[in-house]
Amino acid sequence: MALGTDLSLAASLRGLAYASAAKDDAGTALAQMRAAIDLVVPWVELRMAGTSTAERLEVAGVIEKRLRSWVELSDAAGVHGYDQVVRLKGLVSRASEAQRRARRRAGPSARVPLDAIRSLQRRVVRLTYDAPRSGWLRVRWRSRIAELIRLYQAELDKLAEKNDTFRAERSRLRIGDRKVRAALRKDEALVDVVKTDGMGYVAWILVRGNEPQRVRLGSIAAVETQVTALRLSMKQAPSGTDPEYRESAARARANLWYPIARHIPKTTKRVYLALAVTLTYAPFEFLPADGKGTRVVSDEFEVTRLSFSQDLV
Repeated sequence: MALGTDLSLAASLRGLAYASAAKDDAGTALAQMRAAIDLVVPWVELRMAGTSTAERLEVAGVIEKRLRSWVELSDAAGVHGYDQVVRLKGLVSRASEAQRRARRRAGPSARVPLDAIRSLQRRVVRLTYDAPRSGWLRVRWRSRIAELIRLYQAELDKLAEKNDTFRAERSRLRIGDRKVRAALRKDEALVDVVKTDGMGYVAWILVRGNEPQRVRLGSIAAVETQVTALRLSMKQAPSGTDPEYRESAARARANLWYPIARHIPKTTKRVYLALAVTLTYAPFEFLPADGKGTRVVSDEFEVTRLSFSQDLV
């Protein structure tokens, strides 16, 4: 746990992971990247004890870098990698939302632990920046951080005991891919999408009993251009009869929906969409379900949108 606040070590592991990937050692690269993520997650939880916009932006940047790296390395290794994607995606938003709600709704007795949490967070951050380089001083330094983290976790437990909202949101943060898949019924599918600088938009399709399927939808520029064109043509031709709209819809179906739909079983009745950024504005429900354009996606499935895939659980 002491190393959980040491971002420099996490960054070093991330660099080693890329070095291992360059040597075609995919297994080691993924193990090193998992270790880097394991170190970052406690740091995120500590950092979210702060309330400033700058702190939340810092957290978002750290998570984005690890998510991007994981998507790239797991793709190179030929594995779906959804276990870490679902772990990282929404972490910042969930943590931020949990603490905002706790502060807003907590009574006087629950506000005391919040003050203690912020104080412990500041102490850990100060210690992190003052890390000794070697010897028994570094051992002592790690021991002090470990003790502070223990106290921090104890204060969080106190808050969770007194605040139902915080307890629920905190437990939701720990929901992994197995629980998400188990929450799906046999006739349901989940589409979870992330956006990364290097890989563009990437989708994972989950069906109960099967391993997640991974699909690259295209670069950021290509995907967002298609979504913008589709929405513009829909506004100009709300009836869907305009040739320009038909062309935009057919292109979006071929490039954005068909790569996903081919992994959805024909027996599926409901599809959950946990989309990312610009894709949240894409009207998937009204895209053509087939090449003929006689039916739309919502004719084939009941479509339900989620903020995060953990909302299924």
